[in-house]
Amino acid sequence: MKSFLKENTVFCIVVILSLITFSTLFYFSFLKSSENEILTSKITDNQREADSVINSIEDLQFVKSDFEQAKSDMKFLAQRQKRTKQYFNSLVNVDNNLFVNPRSNTSTSVNAKITRLFSQLSNVCEQNNISVQSNSVSSNSFLSSESDSTEKEFGFGLSSYMGVWPSFSDVEATVVGVHAEIIKLVIENMASCTDKNSSIEILHVKRQPAGEIDGTKIGSDLLTLDGSNLQFLNSLEGLDSYLFEFKLKLKSKTLRNFLNSCKPPLIINSISVKPADDISLNSPIQGTTQFDLNPFASPATTNVQEQLPIVSVVDSEVTILFEYIISVDSGLHSIIDNFSGINSSPAFLDEFLTISGNQSLKK
Repeated sequence: MKSFLKENTVFCIVVILSLITFSTLFYFSFLKSSENEILTSKITDNQREADSVINSIEDLQFVKSDFEQAKSDMKFLAQRQKRTKQYFNSLVNVDNNLFVNPRSNTSTSVNAKITRLFSQLSNVCEQNNISVQSNSVSSNSFLSSESDSTEKEFGFGLSSYMGVWPSFSDVEATVVGVHAEIIKLVIENMASCTDKNSSIEILHVKRQPAGEIDGTKIGSDLLTLDGSNLQFLNSLEGLDSYLFEFKLKLKSKTLRNFLNSCKPPLIINSISVKPADDISLNSPIQGTTQFDLNPFASPATTNVQEQLPIVSVVDSEVTILFEYIISVDSGLHSIIDNFSGINSSPAFLDEFLTISGNQSLKK
């Protein structure tokens, strides 16, 4: 054996090297086989993902058209929101709204202002052919008149406070003062519609309370709407208003002029019209001829006294319910907050705010 190895040394070395090479190659082949399986698995997974993406693309082939439609809808809604904003702004009428940034008043100053307002409105009514119901003092209505005195007292929808003033907070007193200004505005509108041939009689003025204290002291001037089928603007979310009811006695022409003089934020909610209770009838035609329709009777006729009623008084009792709009909140801030909370395009929201005229809300 030793002699064989000595004689074939080169052969033995070649065999040993071959075995080493084979073992090494076999080992590396085993390793590469495992890597190939891993790579094959990855290729298969990637192929599946690619197929899934292709299927998703096919399923979303209408995304572009849907996006264009959504953008068109956004522009339509923005234009609609702009018109809605313009409409509600016209209702609030900030430039003439007595509730927008009212001058802060103390309870004492409001009391003094209302006391002065009684005499001011009394003069306005006296100078413009506006009368009041004679029993208004005893019934706690808006205006009062005593037959034995030329001086007229005004309840002002605040009859309970004539000579008495409760302990109001400054905030509630300010609102009461604005209520007084609103009623003054309505009376001045009446005054602009009367002349020597047309008059207005105020039967009562009622209103919603300005706050908790006012609600307990308002008395018979309280406006109650229990069981009413009327719909009010302040039932809309975000819109706030106060209600005032005026019951008047006047002619139709004067009523039309009066209603035309009422501008926002003073909104006419409802009107109820009925004939005045004291409509009188007269009979200018007397001695009408009565014919006998019997064909066999003699042709003689007889004169009879008969009254043909003709309405000589055309006054009507009119109850008008006003809503005075004090604020409108369209809820756009909450919509923007909700929109900003989702994964949305800021440019999309900015375009909506620009078209709708709300650039000031851009963040």
